[in-house]
Amino acid sequence: MGAAALASIYGALYVLRPSPLRDYRIAVTTEDEKEALTDAKVETSVESIINGNGHLWNIEIQSRNLPSDRKVTITAENKVDFLRGRKEVTLGKEANKSVTIVMTRDRSARAFGSVVDEGQKPIADALVYVIGYENEATHTGDKGQFDLPAHAANGEPIRVRVEKKGYGPEEAVNFSGNESIPIVLSRSRR
Repeated sequence: MGAAALASIYGALYVLRPSPLRDYRIAVTTEDEKEALTDAKVETSVESIINGNGHLWNIEIQSRNLPSDRKVTITAENKVDFLRGRKEVTLGKEANKSVTIVMTRDRSARAFGSVVDEGQKPIADALVYVIGYENEATHTGDKGQFDLPAHAANGEPIRVRVEKKGYGPEEAVNFSGNESIPIVLSRSRR
């Protein structure tokens, strides 16, 4: 018997309501390779309510905000320490989940720039390396340019050393991922 028939039998008006929206709650802990992080920012790939700070976060998501595959990507970032992490979660019948996002240091940036003499003329074939990674040294091209792995995050300061016979060596601070001002080598005085 349908709802209308029941309503007429009992003399009452029955209102059919949709089932309440299912809320999902995700408890997120952020950490680096060694310990819990005290300063991370968490975001999701869908509309959500995010509460918390430091390394403990709570995320609330309504099912109406989920894509058809019910997958949500949670990202965590600590810009000061150049750490990032992400976790993909598929939300199903279980309303409460907990995840740990292990954040790792971003080391994908490159160190690039140019080497010139005091007259701003390019110096070709100068040896250039990021200090601490001498085994990955490269030589400058015809126009004094260099490009090598920085082993750092984009914008992170690194130290670059340049050597060329007939010139004094030079060390400079370069911000990885950003072209540095030209590194100037001075002729050796004998």
